[in-house]
Amino acid sequence: MKTNIIQLLTNLLDLTQRLYNGEQLSVKDIAEIYNLNYRTAQRYPKYLEQAGVNISKKKEGKKVIYYVKLPAGAESIVDVAKKLNLSIPIIDKLKTSVYYSKLDIEKVDLNKLEVLEDAIKNKNKLEIIYEEFEGYESKLTDVKPLKIANFEGYWYLLALNYKDEYRRYHINSMKNIKILEDTFFIDDEFLDKINKKAVNVWYDPFKEPYLVELYLDKVVTKYFKRLPSFKPLHFKEERDGSSIVITEITDEMEILPFILRWIPHVKIISPQKLEKEVLNKIEKYFIDIK
Repeated sequence: MKTNIIQLLTNLLDLTQRLYNGEQLSVKDIAEIYNLNYRTAQRYPKYLEQAGVNISKKKEGKKVIYYVKLPAGAESIVDVAKKLNLSIPIIDKLKTSVYYSKLDIEKVDLNKLEVLEDAIKNKNKLEIIYEEFEGYESKLTDVKPLKIANFEGYWYLLALNYKDEYRRYHINSMKNIKILEDTFFIDDEFLDKINKKAVNVWYDPFKEPYLVELYLDKVVTKYFKRLPSFKPLHFKEERDGSSIVITEITDEMEILPFILRWIPHVKIISPQKLEKEVLNKIEKYFIDIK
């Protein structure tokens, strides 16, 4: 029995990690991943929901697809395990010197998250005192909150400003948040678009996306295949271990950090403007350090 509980908790930790990294899974997917029968797999999303994980679901044909975020205040997958209250041994393992998990997520005021969560659920507009940079604050009015998101460890409010322009506000830079009585309407398809496409903070749902084609040598291809959040439109691995990748972006910063990190193991095939931008940044770096 003890072994079964530990295995269940291990599976739930892994499932939460997968969903937190952006995977969207059906019951059939869960059953195949963990070698479960369909009925047992159906219980897994319910276990996570009972533990406080914010599970969302949608229909794709006859299938129900699950996707989640870590609950407010959870800074790691271990926090979720504690909320499950099923078994302590696997948590203790994660704390020992044998196991190491590094999920750098900044601390955030839970009261802020709760206020934002209420406004999002009830579709209330917000008034926010926002610190643009140190020592300079501005008042943001008629902010339409859409999602609370965590990108690369930082907490953001994805929202529309008073002009209905897409914005990402750093939550820890908010000094005061006031829920207004005015409400707003937002299309569910627009929110689904953000859920599916936003792999980092630079994605903009209002910008026209364009294709980027990259050549990755075998060094970076091996790493690229492990990335759970980076889902290209096309991926073809060659016999020598290299690969051709085609992805879609709305802003060059969605892909530039990846390219700059892996130079010289990655080359830009297209578009030419992105290749020029990378060359300009490299040239500027060498000029600045002289």
